[in-house]
Amino acid sequence: SVAVDNSLIWNINKPSTFGPSVVEATTATGTNVVEAAVYDSATDVAKTVLDAAILVGQQGYNCDSVAVAPAWEFRAAASRTPSLIANPIGADTPFPLLLAGMGVHTKPLRWDVSQADAIVGSWSNLLVGMRQDISLQSFTTGVISDSSGVVQANLMQSNLTAVRLVMRVGFLLTNPPTDAALDAAHRCPLALVVNHTDSVRRSVKAK
Repeated sequence: SVAVDNSLIWNINKPSTFGPSVVEATTATGTNVVEAAVYDSATDVAKTVLDAAILVGQQGYNCDSVAVAPAWEFRAAASRTPSLIANPIGADTPFPLLLAGMGVHTKPLRWDVSQADAIVGSWSNLLVGMRQDISLQSFTTGVISDSSGVVQANLMQSNLTAVRLVMRVGFLLTNPPTDAALDAAHRCPLALVVNHTDSVRRSVKAK
């Protein structure tokens, strides 16, 4: 769901009992944020993803896939850069959704374009578990108010149905030992490609 993605990946309304979100973990390690240049027709957007994969790989993790912002694949295809052309998934495909062996996952349910352009890494180390069955209640009467008490919807008057869904989710971004001789505080199985709209633009190299 959008709420789960917001919490686990983008650190939006994340419960205090959860560990670091993806954005928090990649930023805290310092070695896992790659800045992408402002996009134009000459920008190699595929290479920025490969640069992020290099940082993760240098820490001993196996990069298996990349999740990208909406329309990333079209920008990459339009640029027709050498790194794109050299990695075809098949002769009949106009754009390879496989980059250096990594699957490229497009059309995310929820993406914060202000924070990242892509997330690269070993996704098997991002663990999400359901701790309780989902409970669901529907309502056709009552009002829905915002945090200030202002009524946003009157269910009966507007002929609306509201649904309240409750579930318990466990989350952990693991940091298992690897062969790389790096301080555990500076290792993370995922890396961000920070886009040009981010206010904190960073380009760092693995130690």
